[in-house]
Amino acid sequence: MGDLNYRIDKHTRKEAVRLIEANQLGRLAQDDQLRAEIAGSRAFHGFEEAGDIAKFAPTYKLLVPKLGGGNPTPTPNPSPTPSP
Repeated sequence: MGDLNYRIDKHTRKEAVRLIEANQLGRLAQDDQLRAEIAGSRAFHGFEEAGDIAKFAPTYKLLVPKLGGGNPTPTPNPSPTPSP
């Protein structure tokens, strides 16, 4: 089926985190891979988003502490650039 984890092009992880923290989600949304694929009719043909994705912050992974405790903390995804 392939990789369905779309990401953001043209931004390093550091740039993306800076834009998220500055609430400049619209700049990230412009380079969203999924939006480009939908616009080019290469994925989810006929799909329409329910709202403006530039108003939704990217998702984060929850890192669960190793044995020994501590509270889990939300942490930005450590791998590829996050997607809004």
